Amino acid sequence: MEFILYGKFDCYPCKAMLQDLKQLNTNYFFEIRTVDIREDLQLMDQYGSRIPVLVAGGVELCHFTLDTEKVTSYLCTEGSIGTSNS
Repeated sequence: MEFILYGKFDCYPCKAMLQDLKQLNTNYFFEIRTVDIREDLQLMDQYGSRIPVLVAGGVELCHFTLDTEKVTSYLCTEGSIGTSNS
């Protein structure tokens, strides 16, 4: 399972969501890919005023802050539930 975090690398809320995702990743199996929207004008238009935006499987799960309940529910539904070995 891969989550894509759209944001800007110097954005405080983006850094905070990434840290929250890393914390959640200690209990679940998933990859995190970060994308700086400044590198793509289409992404700037799509997400510019709502960053950070978390997407998985083409589904926008949350923006501004991590919705842990929604992300956890998505992980359980998609079959990536389980504890990690860390």
